[in-house]
Amino acid sequence: YSNAAEANAAVATLAETELQGRRMLVDHWSSGGHGGKSGFSGMKGMTEMKGFGKGKMEVHGDPSLLVYVGNLKYEVQWQELKDHMRQAGNVEFCKIMTEDGTDFTRSIGSACVRYSNAAEANAAVATLAETELQGRRILVDYWGQ
Repeated sequence: YSNAAEANAAVATLAETELQGRRMLVDHWSSGGHGGKSGFSGMKGMTEMKGFGKGKMEVHGDPSLLVYVGNLKYEVQWQELKDHMRQAGNVEFCKIMTEDGTDFTRSIGSACVRYSNAAEANAAVATLAETELQGRRILVDYWGQ
């Protein structure tokens, strides 16, 4: 957007609307610092996600080890995602984000993956972006950038 007012209007009008049957998360993007995708904000050792509903999801670890994975099919399970992401290195943690932040509601089509070191996280972004998982090209990006 060309200015903050346009960006604020987009967030206000598009958040939680549907596009081709998928509910969208529209939020302010914070480049640099500890802001990030999907409503996550960084804290030393812990990152918290505020979901669509009432719940929260806590992701522990150094944000430099975390990658965001988007455009997932709702049916993708954490183990399948972990196996796919393991191509870039040792996956310590994998969490599919859900509507309310619990493991019991529908996926929102994105996830967090934590690697053992920053080199593996960098490799994931470099090599796994635009790869296919369950027939869909996934987005892989740095967590807080």
